[in-house]
Amino acid sequence: MLTNRASIYLQSLERLPFVSTRLVETIFQDRGEVLFPCWLDFHDRFAGHVEHIGRDIAIWGLIHENPRWLESLQPSLDSDIDENNAENLYVACADVHPSYDYQLDQRGHFTGPCAATFDIHVERVALIRDFCSELVKALLPSDLQDPDVRARILGNAMRVTEASDQYFEYSMSDSHLVLRNRETDVLRGWIRVGV
Repeated sequence: MLTNRASIYLQSLERLPFVSTRLVETIFQDRGEVLFPCWLDFHDRFAGHVEHIGRDIAIWGLIHENPRWLESLQPSLDSDIDENNAENLYVACADVHPSYDYQLDQRGHFTGPCAATFDIHVERVALIRDFCSELVKALLPSDLQDPDVRARILGNAMRVTEASDQYFEYSMSDSHLVLRNRETDVLRGWIRVGV
């Protein structure tokens, strides 16, 4: 379930007409492709929403009638082999330039930027947009690596559970929003101007 903040963000997005979930199922079946329940749930809940990424847009959904970056009425599927020789399957989950890497794996993990679920991606975008609705400035990466500054900022911040997972941890106070890459321990953050 999305938080109220994420639900409000989702409702604020333009939603274009989209390919029905039933037709998505039929297209996958006709092609003999596996369709994971998490992929179908994603399409059912999010297809047609338009996410603005700077000057670009991502139109969410597994299959599109008149896409710009994908084939019409066809899923874009990919696979790779991980370090344990297990096959990972991926489906494009938005009509967007491929460099954005908008894919879901067979577990429902979102690949660009990594999130355990697409819901977490929505939570993160909503959190950042909400925090940045007031005047903010980015914190310098060097400041965030200083142990004293880091301790002061994170000491006053609460973990934002709905936006955090094994990839990134988000923390927020009245004046700061900080995300930590859990693999590299690198921080990125914003401070409200005038606080």
